[in-house]
Amino acid sequence: MTSICLRDCTNCCFLPPLGQLPFLKELEISGFDGVVTVDSEFHSNDISVERPFKSLEILRFEDMSEWKEWSLIGGNEDGGAFPRLKELHLRYCPKLTGDVPDYLPSLSILRIWQCAQLKALLPNPRAQQMDIAFPSLLTMEMRDCPEIESLPKGGLHQNLNTITISNCRSLVANRSQWDMQRFTSFRSLHISDISEDALDSFPEEGLLPPTLSSLSISDIPNLTTLNSNGFRQLTSLEKLSISWCARLECLPEEGLPVSLSHLWIYNCPLLKDRCEREKGEDWHKISHIAFVHVDWELV
Repeated sequence: MTSICLRDCTNCCFLPPLGQLPFLKELEISGFDGVVTVDSEFHSNDISVERPFKSLEILRFEDMSEWKEWSLIGGNEDGGAFPRLKELHLRYCPKLTGDVPDYLPSLSILRIWQCAQLKALLPNPRAQQMDIAFPSLLTMEMRDCPEIESLPKGGLHQNLNTITISNCRSLVANRSQWDMQRFTSFRSLHISDISEDALDSFPEEGLLPPTLSSLSISDIPNLTTLNSNGFRQLTSLEKLSISWCARLECLPEEGLPVSLSHLWIYNCPLLKDRCEREKGEDWHKISHIAFVHVDWELV
């Protein structure tokens, strides 16, 4: 058996020991309203199994309304669970406060949606000697997780290239701690749905690495300015999308990077007239860009 999908077993309080299935590659668990803890029984109840989920590549937990804790997670570099896991998806787990696995050597995609109580992508406090490690991670997506305060300080591969952050107020409030300069292959950032009063200017100088080639800024109602110093450092930026920023008054004072080839502006009413071809006050800042779209029309 290589694929299992378990859904809407609302009266089940425990998960079966699926970790001892040696050929299982894809697993989805959804709608187990009675499960509060995912523990060692899920990984395996057979002590002879040294590496639970040894073939698993994709793991999804969705609609787990009462799930609070994921215990006996990860392992270390010499053993432990999920040695081949490539994708981990956590979605609609509103009470989950504990940790994602701390050592996932093959993980390339991490997506966390609507996990409102999840505070950090860090090992459990009672196991502080362990280091979080996602040495193969390329894509990280966090949505509707307002309590996550920071990106992991260690264990993320320098080749991480895409991060999506949406409705993660604490993470954005602590953006000075992101330390994205460590990601030498970082290419794409999507940031959206941020109601923080503090985010009235973006990005601060030194916040984003010069390797960034695509930046999407969306639904940030208090954003009023784009920081010239922050954009000056984005010497590889090719694509910029700005949408649903109703208070954004103008483009950066010193213009946008010469490397930019595509610019999309949508539903930013104060920018629309300023970007009118030949006439707008900001036209001189974007005239070098090959493709400029304002409210879906090519300028």
